[in-house]
Amino acid sequence: MTRRMWNILIVDDNTINRKLLRHAFQKTDVEVTEARTGEEAIELVRDQEFDMIFISLNMTGMNGYETTTRIRSLYPRNIHIPIIATTTKEPSRIIEKVQRYHLNDIVRKPIQKTDIITLLKKYLSFTSEDDIYSIKKANIINIQEFEKFYQDEVLRKDILETIIEEKDKDLRDIERAFSSKNCETIYHKIHYLKGSFSYIKADKILRITQSILDFCKEQMIDEVLALEEPFTENYKQLQQEIEMYLQTM
Repeated sequence: MTRRMWNILIVDDNTINRKLLRHAFQKTDVEVTEARTGEEAIELVRDQEFDMIFISLNMTGMNGYETTTRIRSLYPRNIHIPIIATTTKEPSRIIEKVQRYHLNDIVRKPIQKTDIITLLKKYLSFTSEDDIYSIKKANIINIQEFEKFYQDEVLRKDILETIIEEKDKDLRDIERAFSSKNCETIYHKIHYLKGSFSYIKADKILRITQSILDFCKEQMIDEVLALEEPFTENYKQLQQEIEMYLQTM
């Protein structure tokens, strides 16, 4: 089955800025969608699934900070999406505010292709520049990083088989934890699983995991429960990928 391409949303009220950023994605398999306003971005995010958002901070009307807050709060399924602030300002001057509004990173305009490559590697698990020019939807596990970190094949197999052996129990525990609607109970189980995800370089599910843990710390149970479905779906896909990988060993 062919996986869909990465879907990137560019939000900027300046036409030239949007064109320059789109140009940086040329000759890649990344699919780019544009929004001219914060309001338009919110409508797009409601109806489509995006893997990363680049958003201008200083738009007229609804600025990038407010738009990000609305996207995070109105559509909890998108809480884990990397949102990158684009700005003409020196990043060090606004880093605290950017973090306070739950933006993941900052890139200074005009944005260069090297900036794009760096951010795609960091947030979408690309491991080389070549990947960007033939990329499809990434797996949950970053296999190349996993094999690079654990060069002993016997050890890799042992780690993955242990995760598979605990799959059924973990799924029951996950369902039980979310059903409790108790932040402390959910935090305890999800934090336990975070270690396994880290071992196998499962970057995608790690981002969702961290969002759940952060919301648990703030006792934001509605936001936590909204992430149950994407977390569980990613966990099941993770198990499928592990089983397929083990068949090749």
